[in-house]
Amino acid sequence: MMQRGYQAAMAILGRTRDSTALMAFNDGSAIGAIRAIQDCGLKVPADISVVGADDIKFAEFVSPRLTTIRKPLKPMGAIAASTLLQRIRDENVPKENPHSTRACNTRVHGHSPALTTVLAARFHCSPQSSSVSPRRRLLSPFR
Repeated sequence: MMQRGYQAAMAILGRTRDSTALMAFNDGSAIGAIRAIQDCGLKVPADISVVGADDIKFAEFVSPRLTTIRKPLKPMGAIAASTLLQRIRDENVPKENPHSTRACNTRVHGHSPALTTVLAARFHCSPQSSSVSPRRRLLSPFR
């Protein structure tokens, strides 16, 4: 994963250095992207802010520390397993995502809707220096 994050960030940085933020799919990719950013002579977060997702234990120990989104993986897994078992037993399970925004205030399949994410803000999302344009741009492989 780190290698893919590195390669993706290098490809983006090869096209433009105009962006000031990068949101990675997971922490491993974010760590790889940090290395690519540093290898290009840029500083994290002074030149480019980086945010990952997953909040792996290692995220606190990379330098600089990684800001990440903590996802409720155990409740997500429990709900997925419960839904799968109900479908195997041919019980009536709604095809619509039961955890969509409009269903968040109710219990779903006997589970409370504790699927909230938390931003573990560490070092990477600090404000940019005044020398950076106030118009922030997100690095994206989808441009």
